[in-house]
Amino acid sequence: MALGRLNFVTGAIVAIIAAALVAASLRLLRRAAKVSQPEQDVEADAETKRVFRRVNTIQWIGIVAVPVLANVFRRPQFIIPGISIVVGLHLFPLARLFRYQVHYVTGTLLVVWSAAVVILLHREDIASIGALGTAAILLLSATYALVVATRAESRIR
Repeated sequence: MALGRLNFVTGAIVAIIAAALVAASLRLLRRAAKVSQPEQDVEADAETKRVFRRVNTIQWIGIVAVPVLANVFRRPQFIIPGISIVVGLHLFPLARLFRYQVHYVTGTLLVVWSAAVVILLHREDIASIGALGTAAILLLSATYALVVATRAESRIR
């Protein structure tokens, strides 16, 4: 919708991609539930949850602060890239917490993309093209994670 190019065909393509990712995710979750789980370290799990909640709380505070500050400074075109930067930055502590290096790549791409959009694009294109690039980065990252998890699950069986 951002560039006026979302019509029935492009909407159907987006819906098909989303449905394929959801179906693959649900299939993976069902299969993973059947795999015997190793003993859990309750203390370590509690610490992980605590850090995860803290990181996400800070992220949501940032997501709320971005539009407020952008409007205060009369720069609404910076809302989308600002939120994308917050999301990208929140992936760095999560990468460390979950020992998932791909979050570093995704976070870096989001921050660099958002900065590039603000620096290189015309004011009226920042939000739309910024949102499309952010969506593409997150979609590719999610697809990669799903492929890796599916391969790992198939090796376990």
